[in-house]
Amino acid sequence: MRRLGSALGICTGLALLLAACANSPGMPKTAGHALAAPAAGKVLLPAEAADWVRVERVALAVFRGGRQLCGRHVAPTLGLAYANRESFNPALQPAADGDLAFDEHLMVTRIVEGSPAAKAGLMIGDVLMSVGGRLAPSGPGAVEAFAGLVRALPAGGRPVPLAVERAGVAQQLAVTPELVCDFDITVFASDEINAYTNGRIIRVMSGLLGMVVNDDELALVLAHEVGHNVMNHLVQQKLQAIGGGVVGTVLDIIAGANGVDTQGKFTRAGIEAGSRRHSVARERQADYVGLYVMARAGFDIDVAPQLWRRMAALMPLAEKGLPTHPAPPERMTAMAQTVAEIKTKQASGQPLLPDQATLARLGQDTPAATN
Repeated sequence: MRRLGSALGICTGLALLLAACANSPGMPKTAGHALAAPAAGKVLLPAEAADWVRVERVALAVFRGGRQLCGRHVAPTLGLAYANRESFNPALQPAADGDLAFDEHLMVTRIVEGSPAAKAGLMIGDVLMSVGGRLAPSGPGAVEAFAGLVRALPAGGRPVPLAVERAGVAQQLAVTPELVCDFDITVFASDEINAYTNGRIIRVMSGLLGMVVNDDELALVLAHEVGHNVMNHLVQQKLQAIGGGVVGTVLDIIAGANGVDTQGKFTRAGIEAGSRRHSVARERQADYVGLYVMARAGFDIDVAPQLWRRMAALMPLAEKGLPTHPAPPERMTAMAQTVAEIKTKQASGQPLLPDQATLARLGQDTPAATN
């Protein structure tokens, strides 16, 4: 195997090559978002390495703190990213081979600060050879296959063997997998101040990172998206969109029977209306659950009202005309009340768990705040 390049060379090259990557390696789809989903058809490129480092570090803390609230959406993690030559589009594979020393084996490309991988002494550029006594996959599909191996590891505080090759020399390490919320993070280069989830992957636009003033505010945004995932909002949104589409299709059929070609206009309108149904209620619930996730992760929940006040000032006009989020005054009041609720529980030693009656009330399409 070729001698590996320096860590700096790997990171710099990846920032350029992953822009056209077929499978961008993740650490460790769109129910809710901070402001609005990206423009349709817009090509999004991976953000700079420093942005990934920051987001993944905060995300790991959020996923760690929120694991009790994530229910079945938990899995072991090592806290690293990896790729091989098959991770790149065919046109870029020669450059990946020559400039970055990629081949069919998986190479570590990022290590999250404070992660099990970091504590085990893994380094960028290490080639993954085996984990938990099982050979690391190679070739096409290796990224996904290795992620499956990690998800199958025990997460009870017991270390497992991890073999790597470092600069051509075999290294035997021990890593202790950690159980966290099982969501992926992707960071894109964009001026948009935005983050959103598809139920499995939380996507962060780099423009958001220039607006949040500290890690507490970034954690609030990520925890809000975790709240959407915990509440299965994407599934609800899809079912409601299907229902709206069915109603619209019936209207299209009726119109067609009367000689009017609607070209599916009512079906499309029904899908749009269905997907927006209860969207304000979903945002209220994500705000509420997200603050609990954030508090459990040890971040400062007092930043919540001030951050959402700044976000509201940036809300697109379209949002104000056809709201999918709570009105800013209502949202600020609800945030302050939830912060007070959490602090009361912290002071009295109560478990930091969302109140189910409050969640049910927030799920109704009425102008209600938390208790």
